[in-house]
Amino acid sequence: MFDPITVLTALAWLVIILNVADAVTTYMALQQKGTAEGNPIMKFFMDRLGLIGTLILTKGVVICALTWLTLNNMLIPIWIIGPLAAFYTWVVVNNSRIIWKNRA
Repeated sequence: MFDPITVLTALAWLVIILNVADAVTTYMALQQKGTAEGNPIMKFFMDRLGLIGTLILTKGVVICALTWLTLNNMLIPIWIIGPLAAFYTWVVVNNSRIIWKNRA
C-alpha cells in the first residue's frame, strides 16, 4: 500500500518542519505576558543563553541532524520518528493555543 521508505522520509521532513514551527510558536508564546517555558531543560538553557540563543542551538541541532540523516538516506525507525512527529504536533498545537488564548 505505502512504501515504508517514503513514509519514513515524509515523517522525517514533517518533524523538521514541526521543529521550525515549534521554534516560531515558542518564541511568540514566550513574548506574551504571563507565559513561561514549561520544559525544565529548555528553561535551563534559556536562563543561560537567552530565548533566541536557546531556540537556535536546540532547534538547529535537531534540524541539522534530521536533515543530514534524511538527505543521506539514513532512515529513522518508525518507533522513533512516529512518536517525535506526534510529540512536536502536540507542542505546536499547545503553543498556538497559548498564543491565541492570551491574545483574546
